[in-house]
Amino acid sequence: MIAHLFAISDDEVYGAGATTLDLSETGSRVRTILDLAPGELIEFHPYGLGNALLARVVWTEFRGAEGGHEVGLQFLGNVPQAPEC
Repeated sequence: MIAHLFAISDDEVYGAGATTLDLSETGSRVRTILDLAPGELIEFHPYGLGNALLARVVWTEFRGAEGGHEVGLQFLGNVPQAPEC
């Protein structure tokens, strides 16, 4: 499954595509080019599966230049939706 990740920091938001390697109700293991750190909060946007999920990075492992980063995510719930105007 393809997803998009958005990292949330104090001064910027940045994102990249990701490939989902494992997926459960509580989290996911993904491969991405993003260099994320444990504890970092991200938005996980799975293509075709509905709402984005807020997630915390639990672990990361660099797989080399061609393999990118494997990242373990813990889902924290749906990303709050902005109220309609």
